[in-house]
Amino acid sequence: MSQEARRKVGDAHRGKPLSNAHCEKLSLSHKGKRLSSETRRKMSVVRTGQKRTEETKKRQSEAAIQKYKNLEARQKIAAALMGHSVTDAFKKRMSEAIKALWQDADYSNKQSKAIIAGSAKRPNKAELALLKIISPFGFCYVGDGELIIKRKNPDFVDNKNRLIELFGDYWHAGQSPDDRIDFFRKEGWECLVIWESELKFPDKIKERVGLWTC
Repeated sequence: MSQEARRKVGDAHRGKPLSNAHCEKLSLSHKGKRLSSETRRKMSVVRTGQKRTEETKKRQSEAAIQKYKNLEARQKIAAALMGHSVTDAFKKRMSEAIKALWQDADYSNKQSKAIIAGSAKRPNKAELALLKIISPFGFCYVGDGELIIKRKNPDFVDNKNRLIELFGDYWHAGQSPDDRIDFFRKEGWECLVIWESELKFPDKIKERVGLWTC
């Protein structure tokens, strides 16, 4: 097809939305093909000055998020970038895309679970000691990633939307239990925070949990 014929076809279809079937055919026809530097340059020149509609931006953003969710796609991107210098503009776009991706609740929860599962987290000595005290009240351990709430993994849960968090005297030093309690309350959960130092007084913990759950 001559350049003039292609131009006429392009003009005839300009502004018309493509059907899903046609988009799929185009995608399949281009699968595995890489655009030459000259083709990419021409496409860039053609698009210069064109403003994307909000709908187009939204579709492209959603497509990028879905693509980045795919492990194979991420590996291909990493392999393609290996050994190449990355511009600040590209870094910024990637950072924005990843931030948008983590705003997706399903994705962030799945990734959080995978990270915790990869660390092979198991109840430590303090958590086992607390579990022995609170299990009669219906609480079970979920600190291994079994339960994720807005990227946070609580330690213990019962069947009445109640959580118990064990704060380590070292790891949580300076943190306010009220912040954790308020966070979970906004998500529809009641939370009780117990400090590691309180484990020396199991009877007091039993009394406290009993009053809280009654």
